[in-house]
Amino acid sequence: MTFGNAGFVFDTYSVQGAMLMLFFMTIFYCVLGIYLDQVVPMEFGVAKPWNFLCTGRKQKRISSNSERLSDNDVPAHKKKINFEPISESLKRQLAE
Repeated sequence: MTFGNAGFVFDTYSVQGAMLMLFFMTIFYCVLGIYLDQVVPMEFGVAKPWNFLCTGRKQKRISSNSERLSDNDVPAHKKKINFEPISESLKRQLAE
């Protein structure tokens, strides 16, 4: 079998057609697997809705690295390491 005779038709089938079909089916099943990985609920994570490809993004994306906040720039009352609630008096001080 060579590329020269791959188009040879035998009983309405050709190796070239079979290879082309294998290529497209591989792409199709890879895309389907990636989509189902996002949609099907699993033990961890949140499943996306079935039409997530057609919905707009709700999160604002930061375009450059210079606009991103470092860990030191985040106020203490917004860090995730705080496990106890902040008192009302402290919240008023931070708001001023």
